[in-house]
Amino acid sequence: MSIPRVQPLLLPVLRMIAEGRSIDQIRERVRIEFDISPKEMARTLKNGVPVWHNRIAWAFSHLVTGNEIRLKNAGVYKIMRRGTEILRENPSELTIKAIH
Repeated sequence: MSIPRVQPLLLPVLRMIAEGRSIDQIRERVRIEFDISPKEMARTLKNGVPVWHNRIAWAFSHLVTGNEIRLKNAGVYKIMRRGTEILRENPSELTIKAIH
């Protein structure tokens, strides 16, 4: 499967942050969930950054901007009350518009 756009990554990333997962664990677990092929994982942007890392970083950025999560320490995120409320509602998807 190809690498999904940012929006489909929001909910899985939020759920895994709530579980206390690290960024590396989140990248790997979401990769498995979306069944991303090794060929797709090898794709890079013009600046050499892996597309996969960039998409996950954007998901984190949107969740921080929406106040669903915050950076606790270097590479460690914490779910905020707003993020917990979203998960409690058990949505089937999460949109960028809904979190901003």
